[in-house]
Amino acid sequence: MMKMYFNTDIHFKFLFQNWSVDTDAVLFATCVAAIVLAVFMEATKRLTVFVGDYYYSLPLTAGAVLTNRDDVVTSDLKITDSLDFVKSQRVKNHVMQTIIHATRVAFGYLLMLAVMTYNTWIMVAVVGGSVLGYFIFCYGSVEGRLIGVSPSRTSTISSSVTTQITTDDSTEALLERRV
Repeated sequence: MMKMYFNTDIHFKFLFQNWSVDTDAVLFATCVAAIVLAVFMEATKRLTVFVGDYYYSLPLTAGAVLTNRDDVVTSDLKITDSLDFVKSQRVKNHVMQTIIHATRVAFGYLLMLAVMTYNTWIMVAVVGGSVLGYFIFCYGSVEGRLIGVSPSRTSTISSSVTTQITTDDSTEALLERRV
C-alpha cells in the first residue's frame, strides 16, 4: 500500500504500473527524468514568449517622432504587411500557443502526479528541476514583460532635432499615440 505522507522508501510505482522503483539506480534515473520534465516545463514558458514574438506581427509600425524648433510633433505610421499576412500570422500564433499550452498542461499534470507519489527524493527533483529550468530559460525575460513596460530609447541627432524610437506591443497603442 502506498504511504500518504512524504517518505524515502525505495519500493513504489511511479506514474505507470510498469515503472517500478526498486533500486537506488532506478530511483536516481527516475529523479533525473523528473528533473528533465520540470526543466522542459520551464522551457515551454520561454517558448511561449518566443513564438509570440515570432508570429505576432503588427500591421502598423511607428516611424521617427521628430520635434523641431516650432514644437510640432509628427509621426509616420507605416503599413508593413498586408492584412491577410497579419491574419495568417495571428492564426499561426494562436495554433502554436494552443499546442504549447497543451504540452504545459500535460507536463504539469505529470509533475503533479510525480509529487503525489509522496517520495521525498522525487519532490526534491521536481522542485530542483523547476528552479534549474527557470534559471536557464527565464534569464532576461522578466525585464519589461511582467509589468508590460516597452523599452524606449532616445538619442539626440543634433541640437535642434530629437528622435525617439519606441517599441509598442499593440496596434491600439500606436493609434493612440497618432491621435
